[in-house]
Amino acid sequence: MPQLNINIGKKLDDSTKNKLQLEIGNNMEILPGKNIGNTMICINDGLSMFKNGVPIDGIFTDVRLYKSSPEENKKQFAEKLFSIFENILGVKSDAVYMNFTEMPSWASGGNYFYVTAGRTLGDPYNKIIKTSNHDKFMDIIKNS
Repeated sequence: MPQLNINIGKKLDDSTKNKLQLEIGNNMEILPGKNIGNTMICINDGLSMFKNGVPIDGIFTDVRLYKSSPEENKKQFAEKLFSIFENILGVKSDAVYMNFTEMPSWASGGNYFYVTAGRTLGDPYNKIIKTSNHDKFMDIIKNS
């Protein structure tokens, strides 16, 4: 599940927030295996943001991904976010910052998932490990 934390200096109305999250969600497919249906978007607006001690009307976006994505796809997605922020919010790319964090583990729906050496750990048939029991999960990892 991708999760985006979008921190924005200016205050947005609900209509603009909805337009923003839909436009971003509809472009998640740039990243392989990601889509609007498996993405969580958090919009934090009206924040006091400073750079070099000076207030700015900027944006900082933290993009968190379960498993890695190809560099070219992340570049295309970043470029799309720059465009969306300028078109919908009027914030130019020189006031937009973002990072991408790719994580090997994730928990959701009472289950814990972990990827190692480029594959999802699982049984001999390479199915995903799904367990909410951490000790059982660690035993499976040790025996993989």
